[in-house]
Amino acid sequence: MSESLIQEVVQETFTLGSGETIISGGATGPPGPAGPGGSGEEDVPTFPVVDAKSSTDLAAGASVNLDGALIPNGKIGKLSQVTLSSSIAVKWVIKKSSGGVDTTLDVVFTSGNSGNTPSHEWEPPHRDYAKLTGNGSNTFFRVTATSLDGRNPANVYSTFFWDEV
Repeated sequence: MSESLIQEVVQETFTLGSGETIISGGATGPPGPAGPGGSGEEDVPTFPVVDAKSSTDLAAGASVNLDGALIPNGKIGKLSQVTLSSSIAVKWVIKKSSGGVDTTLDVVFTSGNSGNTPSHEWEPPHRDYAKLTGNGSNTFFRVTATSLDGRNPANVYSTFFWDEV
């Protein structure tokens, strides 16, 4: 059984009496010098997305794909974090998928509830490392969870955090 939860975080903009603009999420002031294409425009979050996925009773030694929501047509999805957790030892392959082609971003191992690393918070090495241009039909972030236990079923959980600009 798979479950999905999508949480949309609303962005708010406030202008102070001094004329300074404050954008929810911590970005403040005018656009900075570093931006896409060096144009002076800052990559201001426009649509932060949190998408939780899970799968229960993953068979011993089996794999399952946990896919984030589709990146809308014309938007750029920038993955900022993936939280991974499981009831037993699992190999996680963090990917981006576009047009049916998966590109591996990283591989992580967690120990499950009985070990020292039952969960892991993965972050890309750079804000542009894991980005996808949406086509509205088959572009999304994905993790493939593979059970490393030879006898017991697993419950696996992932939460994707990305921004659409």
